[in-house]
Amino acid sequence: MTRLWLSFWLLLIPALAYPARLPRNVIPSNYQLTLAPDLSKGTFEGEEIIHLKVRAPGSQIVLHAVRLSIREATLTRGRRKITGTVAMDPKEQTATISFPRKLSAGGADLHILFSGELNNSLRGFYLSRGKGRNYAVTQFESTDARRAFPCFDEPDLKATFDVTMIVDLGDTAISNGAIVSDIPGPGAGKHTLRFSQSAKISTYLVAMAVGDFQCLTGAMDGIPIRICATPDKKNLGSFALESAQHILHFYDRYYGQKYPFSKLDILAVPDFAAGAMENAAAIFYRETALLIDDKTASIKSHRTVADVLAHEMAHMWFGDLVTMKWWDDIWLNEGFATWMTSKPVAEWKPEWNVEAGEARTMVDTVRIDTLQSTRAIRTSAETPEQIRALFDAIAYKKTSSVLRMLENYTGEDVFRKGINLYLSRHAWGNATGEDFWNTMTEVSGKPVAAIMKTYVDNPGVPLLTVGVNCSGTETRVRITQEPWKSVLRRDSSSLRWSIPVCFKSGDPTGQRCELLDHPEETYHLRGCQQLPLINAGAKGYFITDYGKPGMQKLAPMIEKTLSPEERLSLAGDEWALVRAGRRTIGDYLTLLDTGFRGETDSSVLTILADRVGYIGDNLVPRLSKARYQYWVAGFLGPAAQQLGWTTRPGDSDEQRKVRAIVFERLGRTAEDPEVLTHARDDVEALMKDVASVDAALAEAAFIIAAEHGDVALYERMVAHIKTAKSPEEFYRYVESLASFRDPVLIDRTIAYALSDQVREQDRANLLIQLTKNPAARPKIRTLLLEHFDQIRSMPRLTVFIKALGDDCDAVAVLEMREFFGKNPVPGTERTIAMAVEQVQECSTLKQQGSLDSFLQSHGVGAQ
Repeated sequence: MTRLWLSFWLLLIPALAYPARLPRNVIPSNYQLTLAPDLSKGTFEGEEIIHLKVRAPGSQIVLHAVRLSIREATLTRGRRKITGTVAMDPKEQTATISFPRKLSAGGADLHILFSGELNNSLRGFYLSRGKGRNYAVTQFESTDARRAFPCFDEPDLKATFDVTMIVDLGDTAISNGAIVSDIPGPGAGKHTLRFSQSAKISTYLVAMAVGDFQCLTGAMDGIPIRICATPDKKNLGSFALESAQHILHFYDRYYGQKYPFSKLDILAVPDFAAGAMENAAAIFYRETALLIDDKTASIKSHRTVADVLAHEMAHMWFGDLVTMKWWDDIWLNEGFATWMTSKPVAEWKPEWNVEAGEARTMVDTVRIDTLQSTRAIRTSAETPEQIRALFDAIAYKKTSSVLRMLENYTGEDVFRKGINLYLSRHAWGNATGEDFWNTMTEVSGKPVAAIMKTYVDNPGVPLLTVGVNCSGTETRVRITQEPWKSVLRRDSSSLRWSIPVCFKSGDPTGQRCELLDHPEETYHLRGCQQLPLINAGAKGYFITDYGKPGMQKLAPMIEKTLSPEERLSLAGDEWALVRAGRRTIGDYLTLLDTGFRGETDSSVLTILADRVGYIGDNLVPRLSKARYQYWVAGFLGPAAQQLGWTTRPGDSDEQRKVRAIVFERLGRTAEDPEVLTHARDDVEALMKDVASVDAALAEAAFIIAAEHGDVALYERMVAHIKTAKSPEEFYRYVESLASFRDPVLIDRTIAYALSDQVREQDRANLLIQLTKNPAARPKIRTLLLEHFDQIRSMPRLTVFIKALGDDCDAVAVLEMREFFGKNPVPGTERTIAMAVEQVQECSTLKQQGSLDSFLQSHGVGAQ
């Protein structure tokens, strides 16, 4: 039944009708754009002159416009002015301007007067609300510039922009250029800001924001940098400014050319759907991803600020300077920026252990990529809904992991040379995936194109099965590759990959990399190796199965012989094999017992703790709960005893993170009485003084206390939401509400999430947190049925639908199938299929009988 349901959705995806792309008979070269927002009325007036090149004779100009009122459109050529007739097509999101006679080839100026509404949907030119006032902000990626001004809203139709903003006195504006003039009027209470001409960019990279923003200022390598926010949060940008300066200096050294714009503005806005947006020279942010109290914020929050800045600033070169030709290559932008993020951060903050974090990202991505409903990195998309659906973990994280593998295969210096040649060849233009990998092949002299093509065009992840035979002074390693087949996917496939395989063995020559591009290959290694690792450094994007006997040999050596990245990869692969039915849950817990009991790396512990929590939340029978909790306490107990629950002088960031991971899992899964008491005491202290407890422990303490909290604690958390002094503190209280287990309090949190008290940008996040609470999941399914009209308008609807996959009840599969069958949402078909598949997979794992056997065989008893 489930398989039919998945097939239905996957068949539906390519069957959608595609609108035509804009004709290329006319292309823009420059926009002179003036916008005058009225923040009190929530409207704006606009005027633009688009300098055009008419390439082929015709009597019509077609461009994009949606929810705009076009009052007048005239074309000027020399002294001749022709008035056009405008026909709007809401379905195609276009405006067709027809003229009484054909236009001959050459230059022309299109003059348009228009108006629009500052919408509440966090897209296009929209209304944002801060403390006691309104702001106007843009978010155009991917296809929403057309909601702010009539334009040629496709990425390869680049142009320069001369922006002018008419705003209230006392307000300022931010755009891609710097302010070059500020004059009074027109009219009382207004002033006009004119910005320098932008570089040649795509429409989705244009940016405008209006309000009483204030900025911290700095500079690096001759480039002025500003961190801007609403006046009450200006001083929370100091760490972001420091981060941006370090990151810019790194990129100036890494790339073959310096920062390509004349300034860098980074703005936190009160309402923003995404985490951040790489508008050229004017990056816009959600407040919580940029603004922190540098003295009291957690390591996690500091890391978030640095990581997101590194990602968005990488786009100034990879995405803004060189842009994909069409949205099916958006992975080239987002995956590259995700891969690049770690480099400046690792140089600046080596104590953050960035390399292990990259391996953890790969493990998380493989988890998604093993689903039947996964997609290829490059996937066709034509409609706005299809294009938006491409901004997912496959584009960002899988591409990043593939690039990491390729860099390891070619060598860092060679890979960097290839990147810089690619950027110099396509600067201020557009490029395709082929342009990128052909350049990398040329520079490296290695078959990068063959590797990338298989990874970009093939959906899913390859499974490599390893057989080892030692004879005398030689080890023969037989590796076979096949497409991954999950619990729900038993079909055969002829897909093949070109895979860099890097051996870690006793060979004194060090790491050896080979290309596996056949279904089966045998490799010969020096010496007699018990079990040589075939994914040295955990850089390869594949799943490895060494066989159960092989893992029994390797397990005792894991802590002594494998790096944190390799341990991460191994643990991730073994969990994937559990999900596919090749291992049992008992096998997995045995591996943890024999190979990971002394684990001290925070990235590895994060993955292990997540798996332990998943098993406890979803797979442990009620009668076995006490025995499982006892095992968890024993598994994590050594780390707890070593670190304790109080920060010690001289503790490193890594030790603080490990303490928080162990603390959270012992509290949430093992329900250790000491931890529960400590968590409640920590929350009491934090409510009085935000600096009283190590910030690394604060998030875990709040979740644990809420899971065991009562009405009185809930009320106090609600009260503190109103007095929070930073975005981190605010969201700590808000998201904690989702962890309460009392059904009455769950109902209150759902009602709060749907109320006007919650910002539109935060509604989905709070509902997503509720999906992580097993006690709340049935109510979330009911919520979907009863309030879908409100939910489907949320800016992050797709992320919420994805979170429904956290459920583990077979009933949920039937309910989701029936509901979305009756209530289809264009652009979410694949996300729905993935969520359904994950729920089905979890409910299937429940039927494994190995967990009780493991607990009994290990002498675990309830105490």
